[in-house]
Amino acid sequence: MTALRFLAMGLFACLAAHAELTSVELENNPEKRARLALDNADTALGRAQANYAHGNVDGTSDALAEVAHSVELAQSSLDLAGKSASRNPKQFKHGELKTRDLLRHLDGFAKSMDLADRKLIDPVIDKVQAIHDIWLNGIMSKKR
Repeated sequence: MTALRFLAMGLFACLAAHAELTSVELENNPEKRARLALDNADTALGRAQANYAHGNVDGTSDALAEVAHSVELAQSSLDLAGKSASRNPKQFKHGELKTRDLLRHLDGFAKSMDLADRKLIDPVIDKVQAIHDIWLNGIMSKKR
């Protein structure tokens, strides 16, 4: 009975998380959508850590995929805003700071995982690092 209850709670959490990301995607303002997506990435990482602590590897994998998707959504939203990172750095700097913090937490989480499970988190770290580098280079580039 306890296992069934745990499974139901995990399913409910996944559905709630999917609904939250869907509501972020529906936001009309691309800059606000980027902020909400980065907040969602933070929340999804916390959910991944909780799932891993309870031994739920599938839930961990789903939550980590949501982290990557959320950061990609933030990048595409800022690209859609049509602003230059060097001329209007406010939102890009916010994204750069949030992804730097997210990378620090992802690295700590990876170090706490078993070696066999790190294959779940390595592609997420690579994706977040790539987007972080794009934003940082855009902010630091010469204004045109």
